[in-house]
Formats: sequence, C-alpha cells, structure tokens
Amino acid sequence: MHPTTTAQLTAPDGTGREARPTAPETTARAAGPWETDEDLTGVWSLRSFHDLDDDGTVHEGPLGPAPAGLLVYAPGGRLSVTMMRTGPARPGRPDYMSYAGTWRRDGDRVVHTIDLAPDRSWLGTDQIRDLVFVARDELELRGRALVGRPQLRVLRWRRVPD
Repeated sequence: MHPTTTAQLTAPDGTGREARPTAPETTARAAGPWETDEDLTGVWSLRSFHDLDDDGTVHEGPLGPAPAGLLVYAPGGRLSVTMMRTGPARPGRPDYMSYAGTWRRDGDRVVHTIDLAPDRSWLGTDQIRDLVFVARDELELRGRALVGRPQLRVLRWRRVPD
C-alpha cells in the first residue's frame, strides 16, 4: 500500500472541500509480478496463433490451427523464435517462420530487433509486441503482421519448465 496525502482544494464557488487521498508524486511504486525482465526470460512453447482483422474478425494464423513453436528470451537480451505448421502443407501458406535478434522491454511492450531472418527486408527492423501476462506461466504477444494484409497477430505462449 502506498502512503497517501490529502490536499485541500477550493471549489469554483470558493468553498473548500477535502480531496480524495492520492499517492504523492515522489513515492516510487514497487515492481509487481511481471514487471521485470527476469519474468520474461526463459523458453516459451507456442500454444496458439491466430490473426485479427481491424474489425475484430478472427482468422486462422498463417501456420494453421495447431502450430508448434519455441520462443527464447535470453537474460542478456537475445531472442530466437521458431514456429512451424504441424498439419499438411497448404499451397501459398508458409510451413515455417523464424527470426532471431535482441529484445528489450518498453513498459507493456517488448521490442524485438531482428538480426537474422529468412526475409532480408526484416533485418534491422524493430517488431513491437504488446505484452500480456495471462498467468505466471502464460503470456500473449500481439503485433502487426510482417507480411500479407494489415492485421493483428495474436500468439499465446506457455513457459517451458526448467
């Protein structure tokens, strides 16, 4: 619990009233769960991957209904992600996606800077992912597609136990 202060305010009609307690601006908030880089580091297994159009319509992800994948956030800021289709190949759809590079937290986002990728146009780009910790061992990353029509990619990951 934060220490609180109470301020005396003057209403527009000149009468005084007591303000609601507020946290002083100088009080630092202790980091809660999921607010440190260490909470993100480790190996994560892909649980689901789907796309959302801007109108909220859900579509199967590019790797089909049951893709497999691993995401590794190393403590030193390196990352690697590999994903593949587990079902039969489909013409015009990818069977495998991957990239590697560095990562950094930016509030409720994680930024992936790509150093290695199958598509050279991805190299050096920052891929910004909204970060939602669903549970202690499950996270969701949301970001814009690198290829294809504009849409939001939603990937759910579960931590792989040590």
